[in-house]
Amino acid sequence: MSFTESSFFPVPPDVLLAPMTLAHPQRWWRLAALTTVTSVLSGLIGHLISYVAPESVTPLLHMALLSFVLGSVIGRGARFVMVAALVRWGGAPIEHHIRRYVDGIGWATLGVLVVGCLAWSALR
Repeated sequence: MSFTESSFFPVPPDVLLAPMTLAHPQRWWRLAALTTVTSVLSGLIGHLISYVAPESVTPLLHMALLSFVLGSVIGRGARFVMVAALVRWGGAPIEHHIRRYVDGIGWATLGVLVVGCLAWSALR
């Protein structure tokens, strides 16, 4: 599911990651890593499209492969590790809240990182 979500399937893998972590809490790290790897691999398929059909994405974006992979691993990995770790330690009661707030938490985290990077570069 994580592989398809990153390229064409609109349902986030958190929907499946959380219950799988509840079912096997001792495997939380492995499940988060698997979700991250397959999500990044799917993102690479999308990146490949920019080389195969550049006219379809040229107006929107172009990113160096290494930057894309590192950004994907860090961003997606942090999100999936956070979800799996919270479910592992919080159990069933926290799963409902994660499903409800995961997108908002993700955007808020991204906002904090962007503001932090802008502040850091301005002070430098």
